[in-house]
Amino acid sequence: MTFVFEITDKTGRKIYLTKGRWTHITSPASLHPYMTNYYKHIKEEKAYLLVGVKYLNGKGFVITSFLIRKIMRR
Repeated sequence: MTFVFEITDKTGRKIYLTKGRWTHITSPASLHPYMTNYYKHIKEEKAYLLVGVKYLNGKGFVITSFLIRKIMRR
């Protein structure tokens, strides 16, 4: 499995973004191809970046990411 990046979350667990997920997130067929250059768009859109992570066996994998206008509360 090829990773685009790896980061540690606030609980100390590793989160990975695979090349396959990055391709899915930035593909023209997805609902959010703007993610290719999202740093620029966050400032312009006045939005938050939401990153969906799934944890398996103590490791986190990015499932999706997109911009939202308001932070969702549970």
